[in-house]
Amino acid sequence: MQGRQPVDEKAEKRHETAYREAKQALQGAGSRACQAVESIAVFEHWPGIGPGEAQDREISALQDGLDTLARHFGSKMEKA
Repeated sequence: MQGRQPVDEKAEKRHETAYREAKQALQGAGSRACQAVESIAVFEHWPGIGPGEAQDREISALQDGLDTLARHFGSKMEKA
């Protein structure tokens, strides 16, 4: 049986900073985009399936949020 692994405080700080920066970028895309991404990532709630204006708006907000995160992390990769 293994004990707890030591905490890498530098790595933990980098992860926290990356999360906060991504969250800020997502919030910049608007509350609907942020909420749509969090619905999937946090609560595992996928947009409704089937035709309808509400589903279209939810899917559009999700696409906006995911596009925002892709740009955010893509720019981070280019700098690395």
